Amino acid sequence: TLKVEHDPELVDAETIRQMLTDGLTNNSHDRQQLHEWTVKVLHDGAVEGLTLPVLAETANDDTNSNLVDHMGICSGIISAVSGMPPVLFKACHTVRRLQFDANCMMVIAAFGALALGEYDEAASVAFLFATSEWLEAQATGKARKALGEIVSLRP
Repeated sequence: TLKVEHDPELVDAETIRQMLTDGLTNNSHDRQQLHEWTVKVLHDGAVEGLTLPVLAETANDDTNSNLVDHMGICSGIISAVSGMPPVLFKACHTVRRLQFDANCMMVIAAFGALALGEYDEAASVAFLFATSEWLEAQATGKARKALGEIVSLRP
């Protein structure tokens, strides 16, 4: 399955389907496997008037669009950086023990997204990991409380 997101004002779904079909026909080394490939449009959002929001690629050079871009970048950076310290602290301790865990992977993912300029992705990674840490802490607290109650019942 291949999902293609595109701007229907620049190219329609049928043109993309035709390019994929032509590419398979021209580049197929094994003609017997070609019949297994079918390229069809399952859902064309342009027919329903659906479009994907795009900021930087199609934005005009007016002040408002630049302000929106800068606000998005700043909020992404602030969100990612504010969520990083607890995880970064845990990751440093893990690396000092010469181990590698989810905290290390999250730090790498967040800093990688920041380095690639994907500030919203870095913020998403930080937010989702912080949420999972909070949920884990809540579950651990409930489990400890339940175990404490069980232990207190023992004669």
